[in-house]
Amino acid sequence: MGCVLRFTLLVSIKLLSKICYRYHAEWIGMKAEEFKKLKLFLLLNHTSLYEPILIGAFPNALLWEMAKRFVYPVAEKTMNSPIAGTIFRLFAPHTVSISRRRDHTWDRFMGKCSAKNSLIGIAPEGRMKRPTGLDKSGRPMNMKSGVSELLSQIDSGGMLLLYSGGLHHIQSPGSGLPKLFRRIRLRFEFLDIEGYKESFCRSSDPATLAKRIILDLEKRRDRHCSYGSHSSQAAVPCQSSPISQR
Repeated sequence: MGCVLRFTLLVSIKLLSKICYRYHAEWIGMKAEEFKKLKLFLLLNHTSLYEPILIGAFPNALLWEMAKRFVYPVAEKTMNSPIAGTIFRLFAPHTVSISRRRDHTWDRFMGKCSAKNSLIGIAPEGRMKRPTGLDKSGRPMNMKSGVSELLSQIDSGGMLLLYSGGLHHIQSPGSGLPKLFRRIRLRFEFLDIEGYKESFCRSSDPATLAKRIILDLEKRRDRHCSYGSHSSQAAVPCQSSPISQR
C-alpha cells in the first residue's frame, strides 16, 4: 500500500473516530506545527488494542508523516491474529513483529529504525496495562530499556510524547467490543531530542544515562497521563505499555 492510500486510511479512521467519540486533547508547552523532523513517537499508558481510535485527535500533518515513514513494533501474538495483524500492518510502511525477549526480532526492528528518515513509534513499557494498574502478570508498568537504546542512536530531530488518559472505560484487554460515544483524554508534548539528551549532561556512563532517561519518562508519564477524579475515566495512576514493544 502506498503512502497516499495509507494517509487516506488514517484520515478515514480519524473522521470515523471523531463521529464516535469526544476528544479532549491538549499540548504541554508549545504546540508542534512541524512534523517533518520528528524522529520518535512514544505512546505512554498503553491500555487497549483499540488505541488506533486515538488517531481522532492527531493533526493531519502528523498522519501524513506516519503514512510516509512510520516504523513500529507489534507483539507476535497480535501480529499472528488474522484480523488485528492485518489491520496493524496497514497503518505504516514498516510494521515489525517482535517477541517479548531480547532476540533477533528486536534486532530486526532496530535495523528498520536505522533508516535515516524513519519515524519510530513505540509504547515503552512493552506490554498492556490492565484495569488494576499492573500488567497481565501483576507486575508494575515500568519502562523497558528499549526506549533508551533507541535514543542512544538518535542525536537530532524531534520526539513526540503522547500521554493517554487510558481507554479502559472504552475497552480493556479481553473485554470484547469497545463502547461508543465516550470521552477520550490525551496530551501531547514535543521535545527536541538533542536538548533532551543534553539535559542529562550526557553522562559518560551509558548505563547511567539510560536509567536517568527511563526514570524521567516514568515521571512524565505519571504526571501527565492521570486526569484525577474529575475525569470520566478511572483515576488509576498512569502507567504504560506496547502497541507492541519489548
